[in-house]
Amino acid sequence: MRTKYQIAFYLLASGIMLSVGCHRQIEVLSSTDVCPAQLDLPDIPGWNVEAIEIPGSYNRSWSPYFVNRDLGFLYGSDRHLYRTTDGGLSWSDTSWTAWSFRSMSFVNDSVGYLAVMSRSDGNGYLFVTSDAGKSWTRKLHPQDGLLSYLNFLDEQRGFALLRESFGSTPPTGVHFVETTDGGESWLIRPVAEPAPLSLSKLRMQDNGFGYMSGPDGSAFLTTDYGNAWHRIETGMDWFSFIQFTDRDHGFVSSYRQFLKTNDGGVTWSQISDLPVERVHFFSASEGMTLQSVHTFDHGDYHDYCRAFLMTEDGGETWNEGTPEFNMGIGELFFLNDHLGFSSTGFNPGTFLILERQ
Repeated sequence: MRTKYQIAFYLLASGIMLSVGCHRQIEVLSSTDVCPAQLDLPDIPGWNVEAIEIPGSYNRSWSPYFVNRDLGFLYGSDRHLYRTTDGGLSWSDTSWTAWSFRSMSFVNDSVGYLAVMSRSDGNGYLFVTSDAGKSWTRKLHPQDGLLSYLNFLDEQRGFALLRESFGSTPPTGVHFVETTDGGESWLIRPVAEPAPLSLSKLRMQDNGFGYMSGPDGSAFLTTDYGNAWHRIETGMDWFSFIQFTDRDHGFVSSYRQFLKTNDGGVTWSQISDLPVERVHFFSASEGMTLQSVHTFDHGDYHDYCRAFLMTEDGGETWNEGTPEFNMGIGELFFLNDHLGFSSTGFNPGTFLILERQ
C-alpha cells in the first residue's frame, strides 16, 4: 500500500497531478470508552433514521434497490428476494432456491430486469417483470457469461457488464455490452485496446454520460452511451467506490484513500485520511460517508470506532456524527436526495430508512 507521499511521487512521475491536504488522521486509542458499544440508531447529521426488523435470513451484504417511495427489493447471493410495497415497513420473502442475484434495473414502476446466476450450472440468466416484481419471466442471454451492473434506459435499450464464465479458455475477461431489444440479445462494445480484463461498477445515465472502473486503479468515461471511452488514471492501485456527479466532478475511494477530481480525472486531491467504508455524493459538494475515526490496538487485532460524516464543500470539511464501536452498515441506496436505504451489521435483520430532516 502506497503512502500519500509515495502516491504523490508516483502521480507526478506519471504526469498526473495530486494535491494532498492536511486532514484528520485516524487516532489510535488504548480505551474503547470514547465510543458507545452500540447506538440504538446510527447518528447521521441532518438525517432521520428509522429501523425496520426483517424476519428471516436477511443480512447486510444484500443490495437494496427501490423503484419509487413504496416499491423496493432486497437481494443477495443466498437465494432470497425480498419485496416491499410500503416503503420498507413490511417485506415478503420469495425463495429462489436455484439462483444467486447479481443486479437489478427498473425503467418505470412496472417493468424491470434482474440478472442472476444459476447455482446448478453457473450460467447467467436475465429475468424481466412487467407487474412490478410480482412475477418474473426468464430469458437466457446467448453469450456464455454472467451479466452484472444492469443499466436499462427504457424497455428496449440497456447496458451491462458481461463476465466470461469461470474456467473459460483462454479467459477474455469482462466486456461492456448493450442490448436494443429488451435483453433478447447483447452486443459486445469495445472499450480499449488491448481489451481490459477488469471492468466493474458501470453506471450509464440517460444523457449518455457514463463511467466504470478499469484495471490498476483506472476508470473509463463516456459521453455518448459507450460509443467511445476515455481512460483516466487515479494513481491508486485499486478502488472499491467510484461516483461522478457530472462530467467534471468525481470521487473514488478505497479503504485507505479517498480522492476527488474537479476536472474530469485530469487531477485528483485527497479529501480524507480516514479509512472509508461507505460513500454517497448527492452533488459535487454534498456527500455522506461512513469512516473509521478511531482504532483500538489489541496487539494481534484492531477494533474500530466508526462514524457518519457529512460534507457540504466537496470534502474540504466534515460534520461528524456520534461515533459507534465497530458499527457495520450495509450498502447505501438513495432513491433521491432526500430518501435512502441501508442496513446494520450487528442485527442482520434490521433494515434502515434514511430521510433528510
